[in-house]
Amino acid sequence: MNAFILGSQDVFEYDRAYSLLTRELGKVVAIARSVRKPQSKLAGHLDAPHFSWVEVIATSKGWQITQALEQLAYARIRKNRDALKAVLQCSQFLNVFLPALVGSYEFQHIVGKQQGDEEKVFMLWGDFLDHMELYAEQLNETDFDFIRAQCVLRGLSLLGFLPDVAVCNSCGKQFSARGAYLADNQLVCDACAVSLRAGANSISYSVLKTIQQIMSGTWVLKDHYAKAVTRCADYFERQSEQFML
Repeated sequence: MNAFILGSQDVFEYDRAYSLLTRELGKVVAIARSVRKPQSKLAGHLDAPHFSWVEVIATSKGWQITQALEQLAYARIRKNRDALKAVLQCSQFLNVFLPALVGSYEFQHIVGKQQGDEEKVFMLWGDFLDHMELYAEQLNETDFDFIRAQCVLRGLSLLGFLPDVAVCNSCGKQFSARGAYLADNQLVCDACAVSLRAGANSISYSVLKTIQQIMSGTWVLKDHYAKAVTRCADYFERQSEQFML
């Protein structure tokens, strides 16, 4: 299969467990045996955020990587410290939120079915990396954390964690110029905020408009409200992780 390398974790003495993001199956966790030995030929092809061709087999202990060949290394991202930091943070976000396919039994029951959400996340991650690779070589200063936040917002939306940012989640009316309020990971209008006791956690209408633009599929390189949007993305990520736990 072709897969993005989301991350890895050392296991046993010389092995390493890799999180692979695939188009067909979503996230797959597989172990590369003896990959941490100096003579291993696999390690260089399984670095995050590489896009690699990977061969896996089913064993009694789960998936095992037998071969790997790097397809895309994203060299410009790797040379830009800020870009790489943002990519690895976002990679960790996906690694936490995506459920893993860990055994052949699950594979037999899932293969051939519609994997719409998995494919959408796969496409989002590829698009994100392509844009980060482009931005990493530009001479002008880029807010890579803002681009990361955009990927987080879209990822949360695809995975069903992000509330509707276009209408009040309580009454269904479109947000007015007064903006929105946060209430239990939901966005509500000012009128509903009173009855729900949403408190003082508000989002301005201008920030909402930027988030709506991002959710339409546009990568926003610069925006006056970038820091506020980034804070919103971090908030929703923290809240969503609590719901998972």
